[in-house]
Amino acid sequence: MAESSRYRSGTWSLYYWPGFRGRGDYARLMFEVAGVKYRDVCNDEKNADSVLKYEDSGEDFILSQSVSILHFLGTQFGLCPVKPEDDAHALQIALTVADYISEGHDAFHPIKKTGTYESQKEEAKPFIEYFKSTRLPRYMKHFEDVYTRCRDVNKYFFNSKTESEPTYADIAVYHALCATKASFEDWNEIEYPRLLEFKQMMDEHERIKEYNGKDTTQKYCGNSLM
Repeated sequence: MAESSRYRSGTWSLYYWPGFRGRGDYARLMFEVAGVKYRDVCNDEKNADSVLKYEDSGEDFILSQSVSILHFLGTQFGLCPVKPEDDAHALQIALTVADYISEGHDAFHPIKKTGTYESQKEEAKPFIEYFKSTRLPRYMKHFEDVYTRCRDVNKYFFNSKTESEPTYADIAVYHALCATKASFEDWNEIEYPRLLEFKQMMDEHERIKEYNGKDTTQKYCGNSLM
């Protein structure tokens, strides 16, 4: 059953860098799964994170920081766990995903975090190799272990208030898995069978599948976990 919220009406606008999915996809996936309309506005100003704006009857609400956006939309759209304790753990997972994405991004940008990967490609090689061989497996094992425990009880990481839909934590992990595969094409995800099972299930979610198949959907840039 869909969660009732005044934030399902009005006008939502997502401001993010043009040309690639990046952290903006956290919010896009939330809107897509919830079936809530939004405007995807290219923001080429020097703003490294998503900015979300809601307008309704002359009232504006603005929110930034990816995990903050994830959690807020999750609570408003019913894409959050039923139990407060589970919600605390879901937030913990989303924050861990944010740490993972940040570490991966920085490995591709060791000299200047706001610069392009191409401008520091040679310098980035040892940092990327270290991340891929050491940090990536550690994070993935953590997500694999958590999902293995949760899967014994739930379909997703947690049961959401909408019953059959994923939570914001599921969407965060799904985005991380997609971004990882796009940045490391030779990454062998079969080493994490439960995570692979989870990703395949999310790929087949009706609204996510439709979103991924649209010509207008942004592509991953192929590096930086973006």
